[in-house]
Amino acid sequence: CNDQNIGILTRRTFPLSSDEILIPMAPDLRCFLPDRTNRLSALHQPQIRNAIWKLARKKQNCLVKETFSSKFEKTRRNEYQRFLKKGGSVKSVADCSSDELTHIFIELFRSRFGNTSSCYPADNLTNFFSQLHHLLFGHILYIEGIPCAFDIVLKSESQMNVYFDVSNGAIKNECRPLSPGSILMWLNISRARHYCQERQKKLLFSIGILKPEWEYKRMWSTPYFTGKSIC
Repeated sequence: CNDQNIGILTRRTFPLSSDEILIPMAPDLRCFLPDRTNRLSALHQPQIRNAIWKLARKKQNCLVKETFSSKFEKTRRNEYQRFLKKGGSVKSVADCSSDELTHIFIELFRSRFGNTSSCYPADNLTNFFSQLHHLLFGHILYIEGIPCAFDIVLKSESQMNVYFDVSNGAIKNECRPLSPGSILMWLNISRARHYCQERQKKLLFSIGILKPEWEYKRMWSTPYFTGKSIC
């Protein structure tokens, strides 16, 4: 790791999340986890014996719903069409270089947060996008050729599942009336579903922990308590 300390606090300097831990285990395996954590994925509830999932639990991770109502889908489609009519366009992250992704994310992050939150160091972002480019997934939205929304989505695939994790994102404040964040979420989820359907694998799409200021996540997802192992 280039003599750097790697751990949970790495998320402060790189766009990585630590909202839940999903261990590659056979579905029918039942076992004890010989280590402590309070971030076990709810998917392990029937598997890990020495863990609690509800008693005194506070942390909740949000997994995208399997289906949405027809009204919800119609609203998202209408938002997308309005966006396109206003000069919007869409580009795959796979078509952008690491330097491009770094520049786009920093510009949008500053537009979204101003001076209230520090962005990741530029060198760290470039290194991150370069080393993990094969794991990046999703789109970038543009208005008249200028980036307006970018969510960093990482994809991890096993024989049965595909796990998508939104570790961070940013939008151009001036474009908020066009709902770019909602449109981008919708496009990324739709593409992820299509990806999984083609491969006949289960979709797991995490949009991170639930906080009072992030109640909008309930619109897209179901919050699950993370488990705490006891040993």
